[in-house]
Amino acid sequence: MFSIIDFKEKYEKYTDEELFEIHSTNADYSNEANVALDEVIDKKGGMDALLKRLEQKNIIPNEIKRITIEINSLGSATNDSSFLKTVIKSDILSEEDLHKIIDEKFAIYEANKKDKTVTSKTIIVGGVSAFVAAILCGGLFGLLLIYTGAYHILLFVGLFFLCYGFIKLITRQSSNNAAIFIFSVVATILSIVIGFQVYYYFGFLG
Repeated sequence: MFSIIDFKEKYEKYTDEELFEIHSTNADYSNEANVALDEVIDKKGGMDALLKRLEQKNIIPNEIKRITIEINSLGSATNDSSFLKTVIKSDILSEEDLHKIIDEKFAIYEANKKDKTVTSKTIIVGGVSAFVAAILCGGLFGLLLIYTGAYHILLFVGLFFLCYGFIKLITRQSSNNAAIFIFSVVATILSIVIGFQVYYYFGFLG
């Protein structure tokens, strides 16, 4: 059984977060462990000081989250981060750090917005890439059927990801875009049909 000294040596290596987590569930620990925990916390300034340090650690991440929410809310009103720099303020971050975060988060916002936007290019390039993906994946599926004579529903899932991956590579847009997702589903269905046709004409009848 561990002594108070053993627990103290162990807890002294813990971070503030780990000490607070143990303190929050101290009913699950032995009396020796709780005594050692209290002594270690007191040695580090007490529970109030520990909570204050944890609060200070969370201030900047929480401030960045707040700024990100504001950017997502105001981003549609501008195509440039300069406007956001005039309306988003911070009492915690320096102006330099604030502007750097705005630039970074706005770039992410713009990338996500571009990814979700359906344009004529999305339709044309997505449609062509879906057709090509269906032929290529359908051919591979057909060969698999010819050489194994068996298939599993997981193969259909694999076909979807193959088709989607090809379409995403060509269009540079993800399934967050409704058109890309639909093209991926259609390409998957076509590849399954093509695969069975390849098997029927070149495998089953052969």
